[in-house]
Amino acid sequence: ISKCVNISVLTLKENYLFYLPHSIGSLKKLSELTVDNNKLCELTDAIGKCVALTELILTENLIQELPESVASLTRLGVLNLGRNRITHLPEKIGKCKALRMLFLRENHLERIPDTIGDLKNLQCFCKKLQCGILP
Repeated sequence: ISKCVNISVLTLKENYLFYLPHSIGSLKKLSELTVDNNKLCELTDAIGKCVALTELILTENLIQELPESVASLTRLGVLNLGRNRITHLPEKIGKCKALRMLFLRENHLERIPDTIGDLKNLQCFCKKLQCGILP
């Protein structure tokens, strides 16, 4: 995948992907990544190198946590993590200042970090949140 340096949109819907290769980080022009309805258990830390990402759709996987490197995605406007197994969000999620839409539906969240309050552009935040503690 590292040879596809000019790719801006990558859609990998409804496959049996268990992981994304570390080389995904070499896609510097990637603005939209959709990997929904797969078998992802984790997201590679290299995702933080995809600095052009504006949309990251990871619905219906088996992801338990996001890497801290997600905080490097300062252009990210849409983050859809619905129907996963996420128990917590990285504390640095508040650094994703461009985030307008955050979907966390049907996860295992135990709490939401206080830094979520730093997301001043946030317009849509999941309503059906199975969560123990809100900041």
